[in-house]
Amino acid sequence: VSSQQLHFTTVVVMETLLQVVDDSGHVLLDQLGSGKATVFMDGKAIQAVWKKADRTARTRLYASDGREIAFERGSTFIEVVGPSSKLSFTAKAEDLPPMPPYTPPPPGSVDETPAGDLPTPTPTTPPTRAPAVATATPVSSPTAPPRSATATSVPPTPAPTLRD
Repeated sequence: VSSQQLHFTTVVVMETLLQVVDDSGHVLLDQLGSGKATVFMDGKAIQAVWKKADRTARTRLYASDGREIAFERGSTFIEVVGPSSKLSFTAKAEDLPPMPPYTPPPPGSVDETPAGDLPTPTPTTPPTRAPAVATATPVSSPTAPPRSATATSVPPTPAPTLRD
């Protein structure tokens, strides 16, 4: 167990009939025929139907328009659930419940000392304020065409004055 998040390009949830066959809880899945499925791929949830003709056939998944679903290249995770299982998911961020308000931990409850016990940095001097009035001198662009003698010159707009 690595405690790392698993990543899959495609996730398929297939619904099928099942039966518990002994006192140990062994389950047999009815994987022949067809049933409902949901395919999660490219950030979308696709309602589908799975079909498998016989034991040696491939299981194929079809979208609601009847076209076979082609999986993206990458890893695929398939989960098979019984008809009494409930599958729920959120398709859009707007559908997610609101985040709970953030409550910071009490001081001293979390050890935030970096490895190696680095010294506490010395505070820097406070930033200095910019001058109260900023000025700019317009400069012609070296790639701009020369101005026509008949063109009207517009005086530069004065810079805004900062007030405390």
